[in-house]
Amino acid sequence: MHSFTFYGKLKALCPETVVIPSQHSVSDLNTALVQLVPQLHGEPFLLASEKGMLHESDSLMGNESISIMPPFSGG
Repeated sequence: MHSFTFYGKLKALCPETVVIPSQHSVSDLNTALVQLVPQLHGEPFLLASEKGMLHESDSLMGNESISIMPPFSGG
């Protein structure tokens, strides 16, 4: 199972922690997440785990805690 925590303006879309069945890739995870939280459709967001930022081509172990954040910039 993956658990999700939303941050920033995305927290208003889904303020509770979300849990979904394990996915094997970040791409599959994105699809499952948007199906579970349809408010995310068309909304830009970034995913991160305890290991760092996640990318579409990354594989998942199946039990990660995932952070969902709006895009950000630093300087």
